Amino acid sequence: MPNSFDGPVADPIRAAESNAWHADGDLVRSAYTLRADDDDFGQAGTLVREVFDEAQRERLVETLAGQYRSLHHDQIKTRFLWYWTQIDATLAEQVKALIGA
Repeated sequence: MPNSFDGPVADPIRAAESNAWHADGDLVRSAYTLRADDDDFGQAGTLVREVFDEAQRERLVETLAGQYRSLHHDQIKTRFLWYWTQIDATLAEQVKALIGA
């Protein structure tokens, strides 16, 4: 995804792979087969729901609310809330309640 302000994109030449490293075994480049639970948000959601205890979740909500308050562009604020809703809807609702959204 390009940046939010339609700025420059990554230079493919600078992003090219380097042969400056060495491996002592065979390396294979092949397509990764996605599993049903592979997505951009699943692991983060599991962390929030199943690994964090209540105190950790509360600190995360406070941190996220603080980060939201530091944002200056409505487009970024909307994306921020969408992103955290994808991770965990309950967490996002707690952030929204704290920021008054």
